Amino acid sequence: MLKTRVVKTASNAQAVQVIRYYHNQQRVVKHIGSCHTKEELDRMLFLAEKWIKDYMGQTSLFPEDDPNMTLHLEESVFLGVHYNFFYNLIQTIQKEIGLETLTHSLLSDLVKFAYLSQLQNSVHLIY
Repeated sequence: MLKTRVVKTASNAQAVQVIRYYHNQQRVVKHIGSCHTKEELDRMLFLAEKWIKDYMGQTSLFPEDDPNMTLHLEESVFLGVHYNFFYNLIQTIQKEIGLETLTHSLLSDLVKFAYLSQLQNSVHLIY
């Protein structure tokens, strides 16, 4: 994993480097440049991060570009889970084998539950 570091030089400038840790040692992969002012340092740090992104060829898992894209759990509400895929699949199977004539929805749901129970038992036997 590549990281940026800032080190002081002999001329009292700040050098921006891209480093990699290899066997608990720091290896300089790329020297971005040296600077004397805060503005130059910020620009070089930006260039170093850009170089890392280009070099790695991989997007960041946690992009820092837009902080509004972060989902804060304390501000979120869990609405529940819906298992429509299984329900629709079993309903299609019931139609194929001729059980679509079950007019009472509770009876139809009990049949679906029986299918699910059998499926779970067969999965446990496999493993």
